[in-house]
Amino acid sequence: MKGAKPRLMQGNEACAEGAITAGVRFFAGYPITPSTEIA
Repeated sequence: MKGAKPRLMQGNEACAEGAITAGVRFFAGYPITPSTEIA
């Protein structure tokens, strides 16, 4: 990613952003405790 600005984010955020960038259009999750930020 030429010219992209580095960003600081948590692992869950990076995983979600990577999935969106890769073209994932649907995520199914069950919100349990403790939950991640993605679900």
